Amino acid sequence: MSPSRSWEAEYTWSGTVRDPVGPPSYASSIADRMMDWIFPWTAARYEGHYWTDIYDVRSGKRLIQIRGVFHRESPAGFQGRANWFASRFYVMPLEANEEIPLTLRPEGMRRLLICDVQAAATAKGESDSINPVTPLGKYSRSSYQTRLLEPETQEAKIVGLHDEPVFRPNTNTIEGVNVSAAAEVRVPAEYTLDWEVAGTQNRVITYLSSGIGDLTLLVPAARLRALGVNGPYRIKIGRLTRQAGDGEVLSFDPAITALIDLGFSIEPINGTTRAYSLADLSEP
Repeated sequence: MSPSRSWEAEYTWSGTVRDPVGPPSYASSIADRMMDWIFPWTAARYEGHYWTDIYDVRSGKRLIQIRGVFHRESPAGFQGRANWFASRFYVMPLEANEEIPLTLRPEGMRRLLICDVQAAATAKGESDSINPVTPLGKYSRSSYQTRLLEPETQEAKIVGLHDEPVFRPNTNTIEGVNVSAAAEVRVPAEYTLDWEVAGTQNRVITYLSSGIGDLTLLVPAARLRALGVNGPYRIKIGRLTRQAGDGEVLSFDPAITALIDLGFSIEPINGTTRAYSLADLSEP
C-alpha cells in the first residue's frame, strides 16, 4: 500500500521458484555447489513470468502494470524489495541485491524502475486519490474524524497575500480591513485556513473553485485600534485543510519549507498588511 493507502501494488508470478538448500547468500555458495553436484534435482531454479499491478483503491481501476520474465533470480528479489518513494513514486529494483554478499556477484540496485503513480492516476481520471482509510481518532474540531494524512495530489496551496481597506460609506474613515490569502486550487471543495492576523488567531472557511481563489478575513478597525500601533500588521499563515466526507485532509502546511523529493519547493507564506494609520481607523 502507498503511505496514504490510496494505491495498492499486487505481485503475481507464474513458473518455477525452487530455492537452494544452502545458507545465504544462496547463489554460488560452496554448500549449494556441492548439493547441486550430488543431488542435481535440488539445484536452485528460477524461471517464469512476473506481473506487478498497481490499483487505485477507491475505484479498483488498474493504473499501471509491470510485467516481465525472471531467470536465475527469484521474483522475491525484486518484487519483494520494491517500495514507495515520496508517496507518489513506486520503485522496483531490476537487479538482485544480496542481503549478505558472500558471492562475487556485483551488488544490485544500480538499475531501478521508477513509476510515477500520481501521473498515471491523473491520466486515468483518478487525480483526487484520497481514498478510504481508518480514522485515527475522533479529535477533530468538527463532527468529523480527522484523517491525519497528506494527499498525494497537492490539492491547494497558498500563493500570496493582499489586503484592502473597507471605508465607512461616503467617508475616508476605515471601518475594517479585508485581509486575503490567495490559494491556487486543483481540487474544488470547502477549505479551512488557520492563520494569525494582527496578533490574533483566526479561522476562515470558504468554498474554493479550481484556479486562484481568496480566503478573506474582515478585521474590524476597532481590533486594530486596540493594538495601539500603526500598521503594517503581521500576517502569519497556518494550515490549509480540505473538508472531506470523513474528516479534514491537509492541503498546505507552511512548516514544510521544501519538498525536494517531489521536484518543487514551497516557501512559508507570511507577510504584513500595508501601513494603516490609527488616525484613519474609525472609533469603536
